[in-house]
Amino acid sequence: HLDLATWFRTHGAATLAHPVLWTRDPEVAVMVAGNAQAALYAAPGSARTTRLPWQAARLPGAFGIDDDVVTLLLEEPAVALIAGEAADGTVHVASRGGEAALHQRPTDIDGQPSPIDYQPITGDPLQLGHARSLSPAEWLGASIDSPFPDAVVNLIDQFRSPRTGDLVIAASEGWDFREAWERPAHKSGHGSLIAAHMLTPLWSNRPLPDRAFRTVDVFPRLLNQLGVPVPDGVDGMMEGA
Repeated sequence: HLDLATWFRTHGAATLAHPVLWTRDPEVAVMVAGNAQAALYAAPGSARTTRLPWQAARLPGAFGIDDDVVTLLLEEPAVALIAGEAADGTVHVASRGGEAALHQRPTDIDGQPSPIDYQPITGDPLQLGHARSLSPAEWLGASIDSPFPDAVVNLIDQFRSPRTGDLVIAASEGWDFREAWERPAHKSGHGSLIAAHMLTPLWSNRPLPDRAFRTVDVFPRLLNQLGVPVPDGVDGMMEGA
């Protein structure tokens, strides 16, 4: 375990984290989800309507620590990836293997999802080999056997929400981000972007397409097999049914 709230307090930051629901003048809020992923919010007591941009989030003092918190956290073996959003909407992701940028172009005129670009800057944190520009459907097949399956699409999707943290952190395999208040201690984790947490086996008594698909695609597929119309607004797709 690497208890992130304890980590920030040890580094001198006034930290707001569950289950302590009030902290005087907090400098960072640490919100752990699924034990193996966490969102960080800078200066949670301040009123703002926009996310702290990636460049600003890396300035000393941004989270109550007199250093670049991304660089410091990536020194911890518990941390696999850290991501944030730049002012122009580009999502940056960093690991000990370097930093890369993810950018999705505006939706095509026909309403189909536009390609997502993966551009290494100082390295290849998602271990995809090189720069690529693929559709969300193509990214699944291109990354399914990588250490971070479908991470490109998942990170872009995560930062669509205005409530996503200023930084999002994914744990390395074998680690989680809770300890101080975890009774009994967990012996496994979930919520990270690593393959062990992302890949889900699926059995069916009907033929399935010979390809990987997302768990959100299971629901419309089941409806289709039952002869029930798929409602509008469902994330999953029947592509390749």
